[in-house]
Amino acid sequence: MEQKKKIFDWIDEILRKNDFKIVDEKEKIDSYIKDMINGEECPCALYESEGRCVQYVLVLDVGKANITKFDFVIRQRILYQSLQELGDRLKPEFDKNVSFLLCVEGTISDEEVEKEVLKIEENPYCFKKLVLTYTQEELRNVEKSAEKENLWDFMNQKVEALRNGKTNLDKESGFILKLLIKMPFLSVDMVEEQRKKNLMEEIEKNLEDKDKVIWEDIKEMELTEVEEIKNYTEEELDSFLGIWYTEERKE
Repeated sequence: MEQKKKIFDWIDEILRKNDFKIVDEKEKIDSYIKDMINGEECPCALYESEGRCVQYVLVLDVGKANITKFDFVIRQRILYQSLQELGDRLKPEFDKNVSFLLCVEGTISDEEVEKEVLKIEENPYCFKKLVLTYTQEELRNVEKSAEKENLWDFMNQKVEALRNGKTNLDKESGFILKLLIKMPFLSVDMVEEQRKKNLMEEIEKNLEDKDKVIWEDIKEMELTEVEEIKNYTEEELDSFLGIWYTEERKE
């Protein structure tokens, strides 16, 4: 089976499934990228997340290009400043929440490439930089298994199966985990559930007996009710908890 989608298509599909959208003026972004990578033609786009916590992701797939010749670390400041010129197309969060996902076909078994990847990812300036290496075989394997299924749903199912011990770590799962590691701005369902579970247990363990009845009620509350409580002033919260204690004494 011949692999059909490019890695850029995969990233685009995953980001859109997680409520990211492409920022306007893609042509201008293309020109900035070309200046940075010596005029090479490479798929690229700047994405913006929708919701309360805005994040930006610049995705660039250079394919088999030799990344050791691009001087990303040196040229990144020009690219960063150029993107800022998008002006009102960007929200203020851009300056603190922009990741640069660089996709490179190949492996890091080559020592020179490995050094370049580390140099890019460990550089603390401008972008949060992540380098995803991939092979056409990895893409074909996952595409064949996912078939017509939504890629993001398929990825979550594989991770869930791993967590529950229903499958072993195979080539598909290994690549999916690598994808997720290189896209930390995504929220994986099962990871969030596990984090929530651990937090709930930690809270319950440290509660005094008199507070446990309130905690049980909080766990049963709707999300909208919890959001309302978060906006309470100190006086409103005291009143709210006072009613809770009063009702408990009545019982």
